[in-house]
Amino acid sequence: MIVYSSTKQPLQIADTPISKGGEGSVYKIPSLPKYCAKIYHKEKRDIERQKKLEFMVKHAPKDLITPNYIICWPTKLIFDKQGKFLGFVMPLAFDNSILCYNICRMRVSSDLSGIWSSCYDRNTKKGLINRLKILVNIAIPVHAIHQLNKYVLVDFKPQNMLITENGKISIIDLDSVQIQDGATKFYCPVATPDYLPPELQHDPQLGKHILSTSCDLFALAVIYYQVLYGLHPFTVTAKDQGITELRELIAHDLFPYGAFSHKVAVVPRPHEKFRFLPIQIQQLFRQALGHVPNQRPSAEAWGKTIFTFISNLPK
Repeated sequence: MIVYSSTKQPLQIADTPISKGGEGSVYKIPSLPKYCAKIYHKEKRDIERQKKLEFMVKHAPKDLITPNYIICWPTKLIFDKQGKFLGFVMPLAFDNSILCYNICRMRVSSDLSGIWSSCYDRNTKKGLINRLKILVNIAIPVHAIHQLNKYVLVDFKPQNMLITENGKISIIDLDSVQIQDGATKFYCPVATPDYLPPELQHDPQLGKHILSTSCDLFALAVIYYQVLYGLHPFTVTAKDQGITELRELIAHDLFPYGAFSHKVAVVPRPHEKFRFLPIQIQQLFRQALGHVPNQRPSAEAWGKTIFTFISNLPK
Protein backbone atom coordinates (compact mmCIF):
# COMPACT_ATOMS: atom_id res chain seq x y z
CA MET A 1 0.00 0.00 0.00
CA ILE A 2 1.29 3.47 -0.87
CA VAL A 3 0.51 6.44 1.38
CA TYR A 4 1.80 10.01 1.26
CA SER A 5 3.26 12.57 3.63
CA SER A 6 1.95 16.12 3.88
CA THR A 7 4.62 17.08 1.32
CA LYS A 8 3.39 14.39 -1.12
CA GLN A 9 6.35 12.09 -0.47
CA PRO A 10 5.26 8.46 -1.14
CA LEU A 11 5.70 5.84 1.59
CA GLN A 12 5.25 2.11 1.10
CA ILE A 13 3.60 0.31 4.02
CA ALA A 14 3.02 -3.42 4.45
CA ASP A 15 -0.16 -4.95 3.05
CA THR A 16 -0.93 -6.95 6.20
CA PRO A 17 -1.43 -5.21 9.59
CA ILE A 18 0.55 -6.26 12.65
CA SER A 19 -2.36 -5.30 14.91
CA LYS A 20 -5.99 -4.23 14.66
CA GLY A 21 -8.16 -2.20 17.02
CA GLY A 22 -11.43 -0.35 17.31
CA GLU A 23 -10.01 2.78 15.70
CA GLY A 24 -7.74 1.36 13.03
CA SER A 25 -4.87 -0.96 12.09
CA VAL A 26 -1.08 -0.72 12.45
CA TYR A 27 1.31 -1.61 9.63
CA LYS A 28 5.06 -1.99 9.38
CA ILE A 29 7.03 0.31 7.06
CA PRO A 30 9.69 -1.72 5.17
CA SER A 31 11.88 1.32 4.44
CA LEU A 32 11.68 2.53 8.08
CA PRO A 33 12.18 -0.59 10.24
CA LYS A 34 11.96 1.35 13.53
CA TYR A 35 8.61 2.92 12.62
CA CYS A 36 5.07 1.85 11.81
CA ALA A 37 1.89 3.45 10.46
CA LYS A 38 -1.55 3.61 12.05
CA ILE A 39 -4.36 3.82 9.49
CA TYR A 40 -7.71 4.80 11.00
CA HIS A 41 -10.98 3.20 9.99
CA LYS A 42 -12.76 5.43 7.51
CA GLU A 43 -15.35 6.68 10.01
CA LYS A 44 -12.57 7.76 12.43
CA ARG A 45 -10.78 10.08 9.97
CA ASP A 46 -12.34 13.37 11.08
CA ILE A 47 -10.85 16.85 10.96
CA GLU A 48 -10.75 17.16 14.76
CA ARG A 49 -8.54 14.08 15.02
CA GLN A 50 -6.31 15.38 12.23
CA LYS A 51 -5.84 18.74 13.98
CA LYS A 52 -5.03 17.01 17.26
CA LEU A 53 -2.39 14.83 15.62
CA GLU A 54 -0.89 17.83 13.82
CA PHE A 55 -0.43 19.46 17.23
CA MET A 56 1.18 16.30 18.66
CA VAL A 57 3.60 16.04 15.74
CA LYS A 58 4.61 19.66 16.22
CA HIS A 59 4.97 19.36 20.02
CA ALA A 60 6.50 15.93 20.62
CA PRO A 61 8.62 14.78 23.58
CA LYS A 62 12.34 15.13 22.92
CA ASP A 63 13.50 11.48 22.89
CA LEU A 64 10.98 9.02 21.47
CA ILE A 65 13.37 6.11 20.89
CA THR A 66 15.94 5.23 23.58
CA PRO A 67 17.68 2.02 24.71
CA ASN A 68 15.25 1.50 27.63
CA TYR A 69 11.96 2.97 26.44
CA ILE A 70 10.05 3.95 23.32
CA ILE A 71 7.27 6.52 23.21
CA CYS A 72 5.01 5.53 20.31
CA TRP A 73 4.17 9.14 19.49
CA PRO A 74 2.94 10.52 16.14
CA THR A 75 5.89 11.81 14.07
CA LYS A 76 4.13 12.64 10.80
CA LEU A 77 0.65 12.45 9.30
CA ILE A 78 -0.11 10.33 6.26
CA PHE A 79 -2.66 10.79 3.46
CA ASP A 80 -3.99 9.03 0.40
CA LYS A 81 -3.14 10.11 -3.16
CA GLN A 82 -6.00 12.64 -3.14
CA GLY A 83 -4.67 14.24 0.05
CA LYS A 84 -7.30 12.79 2.38
CA PHE A 85 -6.17 12.12 5.96
CA LEU A 86 -5.49 8.47 6.78
CA GLY A 87 -3.45 8.31 9.99
CA PHE A 88 0.10 8.78 11.20
CA VAL A 89 3.61 7.35 11.49
CA MET A 90 5.05 6.53 14.93
CA PRO A 91 7.97 4.61 16.43
CA LEU A 92 7.52 0.85 16.46
CA ALA A 93 7.54 -0.83 19.87
CA PHE A 94 10.46 -3.03 20.90
CA ASP A 95 10.53 -6.46 19.27
CA ASN A 96 9.27 -9.44 21.29
CA SER A 97 7.17 -7.29 23.61
CA ILE A 98 4.07 -8.35 25.52
CA LEU A 99 1.40 -6.29 27.26
CA CYS A 100 2.62 -4.97 30.60
CA TYR A 101 -0.63 -6.34 32.03
CA ASN A 102 0.96 -9.81 31.92
CA ILE A 103 3.40 -8.95 34.70
CA CYS A 104 0.79 -7.07 36.73
CA ARG A 105 -1.06 -10.29 37.46
CA MET A 106 -0.51 -12.41 40.54
CA ARG A 107 1.38 -15.02 38.52
CA VAL A 108 3.29 -14.77 35.26
CA SER A 109 1.24 -16.51 32.56
CA SER A 110 2.21 -20.12 31.86
CA ASP A 111 1.98 -19.24 28.16
CA LEU A 112 5.20 -17.22 28.48
CA SER A 113 8.70 -18.70 28.45
CA GLY A 114 10.45 -19.66 31.68
CA ILE A 115 12.70 -16.62 31.32
CA TRP A 116 9.78 -14.38 32.33
CA SER A 117 9.13 -16.37 35.50
CA SER A 118 12.81 -16.42 36.34
CA CYS A 119 13.32 -12.69 35.77
CA TYR A 120 10.20 -11.49 37.54
CA ASP A 121 9.61 -13.94 40.39
CA ARG A 122 8.25 -11.75 43.20
CA ASN A 123 9.64 -14.16 45.81
CA THR A 124 13.28 -13.60 44.86
CA LYS A 125 15.57 -10.61 45.31
CA LYS A 126 16.42 -10.72 41.61
CA GLY A 127 12.76 -10.69 40.63
CA LEU A 128 11.92 -7.76 42.92
CA ILE A 129 14.89 -5.70 41.69
CA ASN A 130 13.93 -6.38 38.07
CA ARG A 131 10.39 -5.23 38.81
CA LEU A 132 11.71 -2.05 40.44
CA LYS A 133 13.82 -1.40 37.32
CA ILE A 134 10.63 -1.63 35.25
CA LEU A 135 9.12 1.13 37.39
CA VAL A 136 12.08 3.38 36.58
CA ASN A 137 11.74 2.62 32.86
CA ILE A 138 8.06 3.61 33.04
CA ALA A 139 8.72 6.79 35.04
CA ILE A 140 11.18 8.32 32.55
CA PRO A 141 8.90 8.49 29.47
CA VAL A 142 5.90 9.56 31.56
CA HIS A 143 7.98 12.42 32.95
CA ALA A 144 9.17 13.29 29.43
CA ILE A 145 5.54 13.71 28.35
CA HIS A 146 4.43 15.58 31.47
CA GLN A 147 7.29 18.07 31.46
CA LEU A 148 6.01 19.55 28.20
CA ASN A 149 3.08 20.92 30.25
CA LYS A 150 0.65 20.21 27.42
CA TYR A 151 -0.44 16.61 27.85
CA VAL A 152 -2.30 14.31 30.25
CA LEU A 153 -2.46 10.62 29.35
CA VAL A 154 -5.79 10.08 31.22
CA ASP A 155 -6.34 6.48 30.01
CA PHE A 156 -3.06 5.28 31.47
CA LYS A 157 -3.03 1.55 32.30
CA PRO A 158 -0.92 -1.61 31.84
CA GLN A 159 -2.81 -2.47 28.65
CA ASN A 160 -1.33 0.68 27.07
CA MET A 161 2.27 -0.39 27.65
CA LEU A 162 4.41 -3.15 26.22
CA ILE A 163 7.41 -4.76 27.92
CA THR A 164 10.31 -6.96 26.84
CA GLU A 165 11.94 -9.76 28.84
CA ASN A 166 14.71 -7.38 29.94
CA GLY A 167 12.29 -4.69 31.10
CA LYS A 168 12.29 -2.29 28.18
CA ILE A 169 9.05 -0.31 27.95
CA SER A 170 7.00 0.92 24.98
CA ILE A 171 4.10 3.30 25.69
CA ILE A 172 1.35 2.88 23.10
CA ASP A 173 -2.14 4.21 22.23
CA LEU A 174 -1.06 7.80 22.80
CA ASP A 175 -3.34 9.41 20.22
CA SER A 176 -6.08 9.62 22.87
CA VAL A 177 -4.12 11.97 25.19
CA GLN A 178 -5.65 15.15 26.52
CA ILE A 179 -4.10 18.39 25.22
CA GLN A 180 -4.18 21.85 26.71
CA ASP A 181 -1.89 24.60 25.44
CA GLY A 182 -3.33 28.07 25.83
CA ALA A 183 -6.56 28.19 23.83
CA THR A 184 -5.81 24.80 22.22
CA LYS A 185 -7.80 22.04 23.92
CA PHE A 186 -8.48 18.42 23.01
CA TYR A 187 -10.27 16.29 25.59
CA CYS A 188 -9.52 12.63 26.18
CA PRO A 189 -12.56 10.60 25.10
CA VAL A 190 -11.71 7.45 27.11
CA ALA A 191 -10.81 6.50 30.68
CA THR A 192 -10.66 3.29 32.70
CA PRO A 193 -12.30 3.53 36.17
CA ASP A 194 -9.79 1.18 37.84
CA TYR A 195 -7.06 3.76 37.18
CA LEU A 196 -8.96 6.95 37.96
CA PRO A 197 -8.35 8.73 41.29
CA PRO A 198 -11.03 9.13 43.99
CA GLU A 199 -12.04 12.64 42.90
CA LEU A 200 -12.88 11.46 39.36
CA GLN A 201 -14.76 8.24 40.14
CA HIS A 202 -18.17 9.95 40.01
CA ASP A 203 -17.36 12.95 37.83
CA PRO A 204 -20.37 13.44 35.48
CA GLN A 205 -18.31 15.77 33.27
CA LEU A 206 -15.43 13.32 32.76
CA GLY A 207 -14.16 13.67 29.20
CA LYS A 208 -15.73 17.12 28.89
CA HIS A 209 -13.28 19.20 30.94
CA ILE A 210 -9.53 19.52 31.34
CA LEU A 211 -7.84 17.23 33.85
CA SER A 212 -4.49 17.71 35.58
CA THR A 213 -1.53 15.33 35.50
CA SER A 214 -2.52 14.25 39.02
CA CYS A 215 -4.88 11.69 37.49
CA ASP A 216 -1.92 10.14 35.61
CA LEU A 217 0.11 10.12 38.81
CA PHE A 218 -2.62 8.17 40.60
CA ALA A 219 -2.72 5.68 37.72
CA LEU A 220 1.07 5.42 37.77
CA ALA A 221 0.99 4.37 41.44
CA VAL A 222 -1.75 1.79 40.77
CA ILE A 223 0.31 0.30 37.94
CA TYR A 224 3.43 0.26 40.12
CA TYR A 225 1.55 -1.53 42.89
CA GLN A 226 0.26 -4.11 40.44
CA VAL A 227 3.75 -4.70 39.03
CA LEU A 228 5.14 -5.22 42.54
CA TYR A 229 2.31 -7.20 44.16
CA GLY A 230 -0.02 -8.54 41.48
CA LEU A 231 -3.22 -6.91 42.69
CA HIS A 232 -4.90 -3.52 42.66
CA PRO A 233 -3.98 -1.42 45.74
CA PHE A 234 -7.67 -0.97 46.58
CA THR A 235 -8.48 -4.70 46.50
CA VAL A 236 -9.79 -4.97 50.07
CA THR A 237 -13.01 -5.64 51.96
CA ALA A 238 -14.53 -2.52 53.50
CA LYS A 239 -16.16 -2.46 56.92
CA ASP A 240 -19.11 -0.75 55.26
CA GLN A 241 -20.89 -3.67 53.55
CA GLY A 242 -22.38 -1.28 51.01
CA ILE A 243 -18.94 -0.61 49.53
CA THR A 244 -17.99 -3.60 47.39
CA GLU A 245 -17.13 -2.45 43.86
CA LEU A 246 -13.54 -1.46 43.12
CA ARG A 247 -14.47 2.02 41.95
CA GLU A 248 -16.33 2.61 45.24
CA LEU A 249 -13.33 1.39 47.23
CA ILE A 250 -11.22 3.92 45.30
CA ALA A 251 -13.79 6.69 45.74
CA HIS A 252 -13.71 6.13 49.52
CA ASP A 253 -9.88 6.09 49.53
CA LEU A 254 -9.65 2.63 51.09
CA PHE A 255 -5.99 1.89 50.45
CA PRO A 256 -5.03 -0.51 53.29
CA TYR A 257 -1.99 1.60 54.22
CA GLY A 258 -3.59 4.99 53.65
CA ALA A 259 -5.36 7.60 55.76
CA PHE A 260 -8.60 5.60 55.95
CA SER A 261 -7.14 2.15 56.62
CA HIS A 262 -9.27 1.97 59.79
CA LYS A 263 -12.30 1.59 57.51
CA VAL A 264 -10.89 -1.60 55.96
CA ALA A 265 -12.10 -4.94 57.35
CA VAL A 266 -10.07 -7.50 55.39
CA VAL A 267 -6.70 -7.04 53.67
CA PRO A 268 -5.65 -9.83 51.23
CA ARG A 269 -2.26 -11.36 52.08
CA PRO A 270 -0.30 -10.06 49.04
CA HIS A 271 -0.68 -6.53 50.48
CA GLU A 272 1.45 -7.55 53.49
CA LYS A 273 4.67 -7.31 51.43
CA PHE A 274 4.11 -3.55 51.19
CA ARG A 275 5.54 -3.23 54.72
CA PHE A 276 8.93 -4.47 53.49
CA LEU A 277 9.36 -1.63 51.00
CA PRO A 278 11.77 1.17 51.95
CA ILE A 279 9.98 3.87 53.93
CA GLN A 280 10.57 6.48 51.23
CA ILE A 281 8.85 4.34 48.59
CA GLN A 282 5.98 3.52 50.97
CA GLN A 283 5.48 7.25 51.45
CA LEU A 284 5.31 7.84 47.69
CA PHE A 285 2.53 5.26 47.45
CA ARG A 286 0.60 6.81 50.34
CA GLN A 287 0.77 10.25 48.75
CA ALA A 288 0.00 9.04 45.23
CA LEU A 289 -2.98 6.89 46.20
CA GLY A 290 -4.51 9.46 48.53
CA HIS A 291 -7.35 11.90 47.95
CA VAL A 292 -5.22 15.09 47.75
CA PRO A 293 -4.35 15.57 44.05
CA ASN A 294 -1.57 18.13 44.46
CA GLN A 295 0.33 15.84 46.86
CA ARG A 296 0.82 13.07 44.32
CA PRO A 297 4.52 12.59 43.51
CA SER A 298 5.70 13.29 39.97
CA ALA A 299 6.96 10.53 37.70
CA GLU A 300 10.39 12.12 38.08
CA ALA A 301 10.22 11.81 41.88
CA TRP A 302 9.26 8.14 41.58
CA GLY A 303 12.05 7.43 39.12
CA LYS A 304 14.76 9.16 41.15
CA THR A 305 13.69 7.58 44.45
CA ILE A 306 13.54 4.03 43.08
CA PHE A 307 16.74 4.42 41.05
CA THR A 308 18.59 5.66 44.15
CA PHE A 309 17.30 2.71 46.19
CA ILE A 310 18.41 0.19 43.54
CA SER A 311 21.80 1.88 43.15
CA ASN A 312 22.48 1.66 46.90
CA LEU A 313 21.71 -2.05 47.20
CA PRO A 314 24.70 -4.28 48.07
CA LYS A 315 26.24 -5.82 44.98
